[in-house]
Order: sequence, then structure tokens, then C-alpha cells
Amino acid sequence: MIKQSFFEIAEKYPIENYNVENQTYGGENDYNYKSKIPFSLMRIPHSPTLSILFAFNDGVAYESESEWGISHFMEHILFRGTENIPTLYDISRKMEGIGGRISAYSTRDMTAFWVKVPPGCEEEALWVLEELLLRPSFKEEFIRQEREIITQERHREINNPAFFNSIMMEGILLHPSPLSRHPVGEDEVINNIDSNQLSAHLKKAYHGDNMYVGSAGNMSGEFKDKLIKLLNKFPSGNKNQKANFILEEDISDHLVFYLPSAHKTQAFLSVGWKFEIDDLQEIYTWRAFNSLVGSGYTSIFNRVLREQENITYLCTTGLNFYDNDGIFKINLSLADKNVGKAIELIQKIIEDIGQGKTEKALFKESLIKHGSHVLFRMEDSLELAKILGHNLLKEEKGFSFREYFNNINKVNLEDISHICRIKLPPHKMKTFIQTGSPIAMSFFPQYKTFRKTPGGKITLSESNGGC
Repeated sequence: MIKQSFFEIAEKYPIENYNVENQTYGGENDYNYKSKIPFSLMRIPHSPTLSILFAFNDGVAYESESEWGISHFMEHILFRGTENIPTLYDISRKMEGIGGRISAYSTRDMTAFWVKVPPGCEEEALWVLEELLLRPSFKEEFIRQEREIITQERHREINNPAFFNSIMMEGILLHPSPLSRHPVGEDEVINNIDSNQLSAHLKKAYHGDNMYVGSAGNMSGEFKDKLIKLLNKFPSGNKNQKANFILEEDISDHLVFYLPSAHKTQAFLSVGWKFEIDDLQEIYTWRAFNSLVGSGYTSIFNRVLREQENITYLCTTGLNFYDNDGIFKINLSLADKNVGKAIELIQKIIEDIGQGKTEKALFKESLIKHGSHVLFRMEDSLELAKILGHNLLKEEKGFSFREYFNNINKVNLEDISHICRIKLPPHKMKTFIQTGSPIAMSFFPQYKTFRKTPGGKITLSESNGGC
């Protein structure tokens, strides 16, 4: 169970949440402290850094068929220059020159921009974020250049098979939702994006009614006022709406997907499930389950697949939630001859957990392990800012360590056994494999084949493989 000391440590650093559900929590109720944009602060006076995260509802989840990839392109192009900071080099120098860092990332349903700076540099950090998000230049020259950068990003992903497997597995599980599309986007769209489209997208997605802020670390007593002053400069707008269409190609009847590669004796294997979430507490059950089976060398998958069977260097798991759907995936690389054995072991482990064959001591230790991983993120102001900002965006409420730890403590072994029995059945397991080995593919009677084009796109072949 979660240690009492974890609660005590977290409570030394209270979180201030403002304008959450149109109310003000954790601070003054004076109008001057209110912002139209929800934000959370965690003050850590002795931290060596301060981090600020601005997050937006954006990504392929919100993109129409004709806009596929514009959110990711926007994440790139905003760093190319602003009205007062002309180039990427200049933007980076503004932060790196004072010992800080600035970057961004996009997921399937979120785009976020962050800065991390030493104490005393908060005004410079806020000003650069203001320039980036409110005064981008969108020069056509930079737009043309960024297309080439994104092409190289795609090739880098493809040439990292373990990373690419994880992305492909999630896309397969989410299909046919618009969420399943690769966040990098479609060449036909990216090659035609211009400054007018980018300006329209900025107006659509980058405004105060579609934005959430998390900040943590060593901030001054005036930081909140400085932040609110900036946030109130963002225009109002309509909250971004999820794309509402279904992808045309139906792959729901296929369980195994294959991408031929140059690896003749090695296979990169991913398996996964998509499932519905019944209630909020179930999310904590899944997190506890993920810690039990996939976190660290004491996890069940690594204990069996690595230590006992010696068939993989490392087995990793992934757990993501999108509205009422959850995704659980398992990734590993192994010798081609062991592919069938690995799948049998994974299914046996899940079956045993579903039947209640889990050591109670191991389960309790996994809860402590999960709690410590959450607590350890307090060591890094950026990780804390992400927790605060992501929670506002995903759950539209402020984060609480106490609430989080309490909910993890409510999970029991029967809850975990239940989700294994009901939501991870063998007949619903999807598989994605990259290999050039006929031995590895001999374990699959039927499979759907992907192919890679010279330009780096991955498309489904017209014909199935297998016997």
C-alpha cells in the first residue's frame, strides 16, 4: 500500500488550482487573481528550476480529413520565428543563453509547449512563450523548410523499430477512430499547408478557452500575477471539437499485422488490447495493473520473459486513456524462434492474474512502486508541470497527490483479476510484428501486411499474408 510518508512529503508542497470549473481554489478569491484560463501552481522554494507548461486540446483527435497533420506541423512551425524573435536559433538562444530550455510535443489529443529555467528567469520565460504562441511569423520560407524536417522525423521513427512498433500498435487498436491516425500526418496535407491555414488553425485552437497551464518549481511571490497578466492576453474562442468521422478502411476483423523489415533473425513484437472504461476508479486499477506487470525488473512480464525464460532484454508496457477508451500494449524484441513462446507466456500471465494467482506481497509492492514513481516526479519541475497541466486538460480539475494516492490505495487484487478476465481476453488481442524472418511469421496462420513506400509512408497491402 502507499506509504504514509508519501502523503506527508506531498503535503509539504500544496498545489494551487485556479479557475477550475469557474471557481478559484487554493488561494485568494479576489477577482484580480482570477484567470479565464485554468492553471495550477506548485511552489517549491528550494528547487533549482522553474517549469511552465501551456497545453492545448489539439492533435489528430481534432483534425478533419483535410487537416491531417496540421497540429503537429503547428508545433514545429511556431518555433521557426516570431515578430520579435526571428529564427529558431534566436528563440532557443533566448532560453539556453540564460541556462534554460524550451521545447514542445504533440500527442494524439494534445499539443504542449514548455520552458524550464533557473530561478529568477520567469519573466524571460513567460515573454518567450508569449512571442511563440501569440506572435508567430509563419514565413513561407520556413514552412517549406519544415516540411523537410518532418519528413526526416518520420524516417527517424521508422528506423527505430521498438518506438515505431509502439506507435503502430496504438494506431491499430484505436482504428477506425480519427485518433488512430499517425500524429505526423499525411504528405498530401503537409505539402500544401500554407500561412493562411496555419493562421486559421492558430485562431481555432490556440486561445484561452482551449488552453490549460501547469507550473512548478522555484517561482517568485509575484509569479502568479505575471502569469495571469499573460494568460489574459489570449483571445477567447470555441473549445476545439473532436473530429467526427470513421476511417474508411476496416481492419477490425484482423488480429495480426506484419511489417517486413531487414531483421532476419530478430523480431520486434507488440501486442495490445482496447477496452472501455466503466468509471474513474477503474483508471487507477489499470495503473496499478500496469505497475504490477510492466514496471521495472520486478514486474511480472520482465521476471518471466527476461529472468526466467531469457527471451528478451526488456519488456515494456504502455497504458493510455482517450475519453472512455483505454489502450494497453506490451512491447519487446526477441529472437524469431521465440515469438510463439512469448505470445503464449503473455497470455498465460494474464490468464493467471485473472484467476487470482498473484502473490499478495508482490501486488502490495507494486502499489508502493507506482506511488514512488509518481512521487519521484516531484524531483523534476518539468515533470510536475506536466502532471498539473495534463490533469487540467484531461480531467478538467486540479491535481491532488492525496486524492491520487487514496485512489491507488482503493485498488485490490480482485479488481485487477476482474479487468484481466473481462477486458483482456486472448481472442481480442491484437499483434503487430516487424521482422524479415519467415520463422517468426510461421507462428501466424493469417496476417495483414503493411508495406513501406520509398517516401517513408506505411500503408496496408491489398492482400493478406499467411497460409
